[in-house]
Amino acid sequence: MELLSPRLRLREWSLADFQDFSRLAKNPNVMRYINNGKLWDDHRIRKFIERQQRLQKQMGHCLWVIELQQKEGLIGFCGIAPFEPPGFLEIGCGSMNPVGVKVMPPRQLKLSWTMPSTCLASPN
Repeated sequence: MELLSPRLRLREWSLADFQDFSRLAKNPNVMRYINNGKLWDDHRIRKFIERQQRLQKQMGHCLWVIELQQKEGLIGFCGIAPFEPPGFLEIGCGSMNPVGVKVMPPRQLKLSWTMPSTCLASPN
């Protein structure tokens, strides 16, 4: 999966993203709205990447990698992923750019599905 804008590329995770993502996950400005502001250790970072890979395979979406198109390297993440309690989705993002850090607080979206009642009529 890859989504392109004029400036950005959103793509699936790979374990090769570990080093670049470590810079974000160990940065207090990026993590202030994530995990109660606690920085992640290497184990937690690997688990996050593995979870995003699993979610992409199972659900077709996750918190994708954000890259600048002009240069390689992860600058952030964004997307939609399951959140606690069950039934909630997290719309999350965090990014780092050369002029500073921009982070948005996470939002939660409660999914509710209603099946419409359908009446099938015979043409006769």
